[in-house]
Amino acid sequence: MKTLKRITKHWKLFLVMTLFPLVLWLAPPAMAKDLIAASIANQINQAWINMANGIKHECKQLGYDLLLVDAEDKTAKQIADTEDALTKNPKVLLLTGVDKGTAQLIDMAKKKGIPTITLMRDYGGDVVSYIGVDNERIGEMIIEWYANYLKGRKSKVIIITGTPGAASSVDRERVEEISKHHRGRPAIWLLQTGKDFARGGRSAPASLGCGSRLRIQ
Repeated sequence: MKTLKRITKHWKLFLVMTLFPLVLWLAPPAMAKDLIAASIANQINQAWINMANGIKHECKQLGYDLLLVDAEDKTAKQIADTEDALTKNPKVLLLTGVDKGTAQLIDMAKKKGIPTITLMRDYGGDVVSYIGVDNERIGEMIIEWYANYLKGRKSKVIIITGTPGAASSVDRERVEEISKHHRGRPAIWLLQTGKDFARGGRSAPASLGCGSRLRIQ
């Protein structure tokens, strides 16, 4: 899936071009090692690992100290650890929430006069900016790529989303676009949409085990 690989490959460039101009606007270049807090949903998903690495690199290049919170996909942990980080008065909070329950961190930061930038997951709130991808366009691109890959061959497809309750399974824009655009591709038969337990290494139920698999993260 070359198109999606290119998106991952250029993730650091995406951060440099979009995130850090905002950070520089919010917090002028560091004089005495100003602090930036970044609270990330996990450090298992490769996209979040790349994002954290990009943040680390740019903070080092620009002369900022960084306090990085790994929530380990636990809402309570993210709230507690990020609340602790906010007591250190960072210049800005960069937030990729585990789920909607972490939106309260935006209000906590605001009460302390700390601006928030949300990354990839938008749960509303009074933020300076949301920086993320167009999930609808990605869903459309997945079907386009798969149709080109098939070259007219017929294929039965299931869509496997993330762990039930996680943001990857709650945000349905990609799935909705795949469901919509496959209808114009008679060679692609969408059988069913199911959920997978990615962390436990378990596969989807056997009832979904026929045909090809498109896994949506």
